[in-house]
Amino acid sequence: MTISPTTATVAKGSITQFTGTIEGTGLVGRSGRFTVQKGSEGTTISEDGLLTVSPTETNTELIVVYSSMANPAKSANATVTVTG
Repeated sequence: MTISPTTATVAKGSITQFTGTIEGTGLVGRSGRFTVQKGSEGTTISEDGLLTVSPTETNTELIVVYSSMANPAKSANATVTVTG
């Protein structure tokens, strides 16, 4: 499992794109699932990896997780620093 980028700095109220790949399959995106941890209400990530940080986000660090749909125990993480 890989996620890109593995670190990002994103301002409150902004968006950034993540991509995930399950190694050995050549498949991108749909073979896994994105989730965001530590986010306040309004901070979300789409199934395509588009992270939207809420303008009212209270946390300074988020974790974006890309996990295998076939085996959720397999995952890759990215750290997001929230500014503003």
